[in-house]
Amino acid sequence: MISLVPHDLNELADMLASAPARTKVIAGGTDLVIQMRQDAQQPNALLFIGEVPELRQIKAGKDRVLIGSAVTMTQIAQATLFSECLQALQEAAGGVGSLQIRNRATIGGNIAGAAPAGDLHGVLCLLGASVIVFDQHQQMSSIPVYDFVTGPGTVRLDTGQIIYGFEIPVKERITHFKKLGSRRKVTIAKINIVMGMKIDQSGLIEEAEVWASAIAPRPVCMGEAARRLVGRHICEAHLADDVSGPVADIILDQNRPSGAYKSRAVRGLAEDVIRMFKAD
Repeated sequence: MISLVPHDLNELADMLASAPARTKVIAGGTDLVIQMRQDAQQPNALLFIGEVPELRQIKAGKDRVLIGSAVTMTQIAQATLFSECLQALQEAAGGVGSLQIRNRATIGGNIAGAAPAGDLHGVLCLLGASVIVFDQHQQMSSIPVYDFVTGPGTVRLDTGQIIYGFEIPVKERITHFKKLGSRRKVTIAKINIVMGMKIDQSGLIEEAEVWASAIAPRPVCMGEAARRLVGRHICEAHLADDVSGPVADIILDQNRPSGAYKSRAVRGLAEDVIRMFKAD
């Protein structure tokens, strides 16, 4: 197996152009290494992108944030330059796997893996993020993160392309994320809920957005749940019911064996997220 290690964008473009068939891109390798152990058909080459400086950077501006694809979960969780609107992203990154996994796993790998239970996909959808794609001709293109993932394990990347990074607009609101998993450590999500709200000084909810993940092949925008929140006070009773009801309906519609449990558990998850907003 060939190992390719570019150190700048010029080398990266050259290697993307000349890489053999069945080349796999690797950054943290937390998912790919496991897949390689399980798959009898091994790649012809590994292209390690973790040495390219631009892919390891976080740049925070007034209006947008750019996160390179090789930035780790630990770097995101511990970053001090993010505004409140990206708090959900830090909460999600801080809950991925174990400490050892977070130190290696990258934001690009999390999205490229396109797992329905992936923690960051729904968060990035709520944040209105775009995937920046880099190709062998050193051209950049932008795709909304929701459209980039087309289904379980499938993304809009062609041969000679990689994820350069993620562009996230900065908005005047607070966001929070919570997941329900099956284990206390190295938790794989059964349900994710991420919410964004703009709340005035009196506690009135002026704007709301709700996304749920791990309940369908791709994250689901819960428009009805968000509409029920607008104009209400953050401390008002039954807010969790208004969030969890539409999510539970989607879960039950899929007729899975775990549906009854998840449809009940989602209310507690919604309560947890709303409690996080009350604490701000």
